[in-house]
Amino acid sequence: MKLNIQTAEDLAAEALAKAQKTAHQTMLSTLSQAADVITGPVPQAERDSWPTKEAAARAVLDDSATAQQIAMLDAECAVTGEIRDDLAASILSKADAYGGFAAAIGGPAPQYHRRD
Repeated sequence: MKLNIQTAEDLAAEALAKAQKTAHQTMLSTLSQAADVITGPVPQAERDSWPTKEAAARAVLDDSATAQQIAMLDAECAVTGEIRDDLAASILSKADAYGGFAAAIGGPAPQYHRRD
């Protein structure tokens, strides 16, 4: 039989850690729900690709795009029927709007990011 004795400090530390984890999960869920209001229910994996797509759109419009960036946008154009430059402009418009939103909701979040 193993006896596990915990001090009041141990119990308080465990309770604090649990409360921090719950608060962090709640914050992430709230931020995700706020983003859904702006973007619609976009999967996080797609949101994660937006910076790459934005960079490709900027490069296309300033004539510095790599073959890979052109191919990325052309693949979407094949699905949507858009012209590459029009798609790039649309991506940048949405990226700018989302960037402002992300800055507004992301300001307080870094202090809560877990480092473990």
